[in-house]
Amino acid sequence: MILSIYTEKKIVLKQTLILCLGLVISPLFLFSQGQTDWWYFGVTAGVHFNTSPSAVTNGAISTSEGVATISDAAGNLLFYSDGITVKNANHVTMTNGTGLLGGGSSAQSGVVVPKPGSATDYYLFTVAPFGSTNGLRYTHIDMTQSSGLGAVNNAQKNVFLMGQPTEKIAVVPKSGGYWVMTAKHTSDTMYVYSVTSAGVNMTPVKSATGVYTANPQGSVSYLKPNLAGTRLVGGAYGAAVVALYDFNKATGVASNGFTFAAGTATHANYGVEFSPNGNLVYAQGWGSADTRQYNVNAGNAAAIAASVTLLGPSTSGSGGGGGAIQLGRDGMLYVCRYGQTYLDRIANPDVAGTGAGYSTSAVSLSSRTCRWGLPTFIQAFFGASIEVVDNCYGDSTYFTADTAGVDSMYWYFGDTLSGSNNFGAGLESVAHLYTDTGLYTVSLVIYGSGGLVDTVNHDVYIYPRQFANLGFADTSLCIGVEFTIDVSQEYATYEWHDGSTDSAYTVSYPDSLIIVTVTGICDTVVDSAIVNYFYPFVVDIQDDTGKCTYDTVPLTTGLPTSVYQHNWSNGSTQNHINASQPGTYMVTVTEGICVYSDTVVIVNYPEVKVDLGNDSSFCYEPLVTLTPRIIQNVSSYNWSTGATTATLPITQSDVYTVTASGTNGFCHDVDSVRWDLWFEPTVHFKEGDDTSFCHNEIFTIDPVEYSSFPVTYLWNDNSNNPDLNINLIGLYWVEVSDENCSTKDTIIINQYPILEVDLGQDLKVCEGGQKTITPITTIPVANYLWNDGSTSSTLKVSEHGTYTVSVDNDLCYAHDDINVFYFEYPLVDLGSDTAICPGSYINLDATSQIEDIEYLWSSGDRGPTQTYLAKDSVFLWVKVNNAVCQTIDSIFMTVRDVPNMYLGNDTTICEGDEIEIAVLENATIESYAWSTTESAQSVRVKDSADYEVTVFDGHCHTAGNIRVDFVDQPTDEDVKLDVPSTICLGQSVPLNVYDERFSAYEWQDGTTSSSFTITSEGIYRIKATHKCGVVTDTVLIEKCECPIWLPTAFNPDGDEMNDRFLPISDCRFIQYEFSIYDRWGEQVFFTEDPTESWSGEHLGSKADGGAYGWKLIYTADAEGKIVEDQLNGKVLLIR
Repeated sequence: MILSIYTEKKIVLKQTLILCLGLVISPLFLFSQGQTDWWYFGVTAGVHFNTSPSAVTNGAISTSEGVATISDAAGNLLFYSDGITVKNANHVTMTNGTGLLGGGSSAQSGVVVPKPGSATDYYLFTVAPFGSTNGLRYTHIDMTQSSGLGAVNNAQKNVFLMGQPTEKIAVVPKSGGYWVMTAKHTSDTMYVYSVTSAGVNMTPVKSATGVYTANPQGSVSYLKPNLAGTRLVGGAYGAAVVALYDFNKATGVASNGFTFAAGTATHANYGVEFSPNGNLVYAQGWGSADTRQYNVNAGNAAAIAASVTLLGPSTSGSGGGGGAIQLGRDGMLYVCRYGQTYLDRIANPDVAGTGAGYSTSAVSLSSRTCRWGLPTFIQAFFGASIEVVDNCYGDSTYFTADTAGVDSMYWYFGDTLSGSNNFGAGLESVAHLYTDTGLYTVSLVIYGSGGLVDTVNHDVYIYPRQFANLGFADTSLCIGVEFTIDVSQEYATYEWHDGSTDSAYTVSYPDSLIIVTVTGICDTVVDSAIVNYFYPFVVDIQDDTGKCTYDTVPLTTGLPTSVYQHNWSNGSTQNHINASQPGTYMVTVTEGICVYSDTVVIVNYPEVKVDLGNDSSFCYEPLVTLTPRIIQNVSSYNWSTGATTATLPITQSDVYTVTASGTNGFCHDVDSVRWDLWFEPTVHFKEGDDTSFCHNEIFTIDPVEYSSFPVTYLWNDNSNNPDLNINLIGLYWVEVSDENCSTKDTIIINQYPILEVDLGQDLKVCEGGQKTITPITTIPVANYLWNDGSTSSTLKVSEHGTYTVSVDNDLCYAHDDINVFYFEYPLVDLGSDTAICPGSYINLDATSQIEDIEYLWSSGDRGPTQTYLAKDSVFLWVKVNNAVCQTIDSIFMTVRDVPNMYLGNDTTICEGDEIEIAVLENATIESYAWSTTESAQSVRVKDSADYEVTVFDGHCHTAGNIRVDFVDQPTDEDVKLDVPSTICLGQSVPLNVYDERFSAYEWQDGTTSSSFTITSEGIYRIKATHKCGVVTDTVLIEKCECPIWLPTAFNPDGDEMNDRFLPISDCRFIQYEFSIYDRWGEQVFFTEDPTESWSGEHLGSKADGGAYGWKLIYTADAEGKIVEDQLNGKVLLIR
């Protein structure tokens, strides 16, 4: 029985192909809508697509990665968001537009979806950054609010949809709405949400895609659909792969996911995008901007990976690391590179290879900066649309298209076998009945008022009808017999009577009614059948077994051949056979309609082998072990001696036999061998244990051997002598052989520590001196022998000669010699100690007649003579050196004491005065000689001049001098006070009468500084004292004023006489603060306007009559002078 159910399927395809006929046009600007005209991204960067993309600098968002932008169909900006804040068309934060739970560090961050059926409602879907708990959410935005600038609806703000999403989000149109999708970052599941005029369906369509790149590798990157909405491409930030999926727009199911190798960098695939025709995919790394192109129709994953073409520059870091790739409304792809102030562009993205036309710095951002992200849009906004209804074989397929701005359309259905029916025309829906199933390319040629404007191509698949045929009628079976039914076909799912869903079903007892339902894209059909069963008999040969290679195994069914027909796999028809070879043996037994069979597998046990090798003779040792040379699958041994061990110790010549058995003793093998024993020769070294020799000595190794037969020698250096001479340390061995055996002995030869002796460099000694020569040895020694026959460890010498010593440590010896030379001392005499007058000179001479002499004086000079100027008593010395011997001489020179000739400091006197100049009293002075020709101890002078005196104390002449000048006397003019006649409030006049000739100052207030600052009016006087008298000056300063008048009372009764209270002045006020206070100190009036007066009111009501205080603080211009002052007083308010 076959039941067919036909259903209508609807597929919406969006695809664009640019066709150039004689001139280049941009049809996408004609058919794509304006929702994608404005892009905002990066650090306040933006682009506006009009006739060509141009930079805009009014962006108000700075974000590292994802951003969503939306305009209306006419291209007017509505709003944009980084997933946290929403900015309206005026680039200010939208009402309620803060606190969204997306994130600027999320790769795609968010996307805007228009609410179907509404021109003013939008949903902003946000995905939080990887690792955040905010998940996938949506927020409703109402554009009727805030005077058309829109507002976030707090009642539908941050509505939670799912946790742990990736940073990817994409939108595909569906019948009556949209699919919004993201992937779970902990599995291969795609979550797809339906958006219709009813709102957002909170229950997602979940589909296992088969692609999961371990987070965060697969989470931080972009997800993009092709324009047709039938395929998805996803990046993998942390892996060198790109993922592809199929997408069913009717069901919202993502399937058939797989990855292909893409790039080699750690972060190879961040931004991804389809070409407009969907045949190519572009990918770009996050850390490296090596933009690559792949042909996704090349075949399997390996073929797609092999189709790679490198387009963009391989740059990285802040100088151009990779980011997003986004299709523009002009059909070109735009590429963001980190830190750049330009967008790169792919001009021909449908062209495979380098003809795609990659250009760097194609669109300037006017000094604004890219980061990683570009806006995420509904990709369907970028293409013209064809709608296809019903694509099942045998039914007519209906085609419609967007007719806005279109004059005429012509269809080519790609079905050449349909003849003239292969073409259609008109603006209404057209239909075509396809002649076969399969893939067809449909072309739509569109004409507008200006002629041909676009050609759109897309592949349409005509699906086959489903069938359900079990392939048999009702039947009978023996219990235990099974058979498989397979109803597999394309584009179908299956459900059997037991609920299983495979295309094949195995029929076995106790199945009785078999039913299958086949559901496909076009049909649902059913078939069924009944199965009856008969009871069986049993065929059982035996269990699988093993045997030795030399054994035979009998096999039998135990069933009589008179009733049961036998057929063995070796051709026998008996009920038994003998199996001598390993293998699988099967018997089929038939009785009536029932046929049963059984099999047994026979294997050979592992073959046991043992081989003791050839007969041998060997040299005798206390214990020799016989070990089989070949052992195979042996588990136990039995020797002819009765031993059962794996090896056999032997001590005499004989024939030895072993029987080897396998596991469980199933199989055996036997072998014999004859062994003969011989005695070895012996050898040892005369030196016995290891030994040593002295440095540079030849050492002989001499072995001692014994054998009943003649012997030969083999040393480790391949020599054959009975002994070996060596001069190197090391391990030495000798092998001694006779005609049957050989033996070997070894010895280690070391070198004694090296003994060397050193007497040092040749010696130079001054005459009369004695030197001790001390040998230095590399190791301790026991014996010394000098060339004079002495045996002490040192030798004292006192004359020229060559001296030799020999040393030994009772094992090794060494020797050395040294030359000793004697030199004379140089002669020097500076004379006896002496006394000299201050300022006189003395010459010292240390010249020696010996050659090669060096001099060093206590002053540091190195000449043979020295001249000294007498200042202080001093000890002088000189060292004279002939490079070996040194002589030192010294002299002490005393500088005589002389009278103190200090006459005092230079001084001054007033004109007409007289001053006495005197030499200090000193008994040693014998005579005086003044420059005035006087010879007394003192003189009196009254003239301005230099005066000098010289005295003699019996040994030395000493002079002194002093200068006497007249005083420079100041006058009253030197203290004249130059001040203005008046001074204003806040003004100051600094005065300073300092003169180095004055010794004291006194002002009118008693202060004694040389300076004084005048800050107010008054009489000011200065008196300055100098060495010869006093000078004075006096001034009078008056205060400058700004006259201000204020009444003492006023009566605000409205008669325009004395109604208002304010200050009146002829001065021009520069700063002005006028306050009025009541009796309790509360301010009732304040103004900074000199023209504003008080009307007697306070807080809008009439103030009570009585006394009020006032305060005026002002700065004014009084006839060119600045006056600052504060005034206060009282006024009477009369009521």
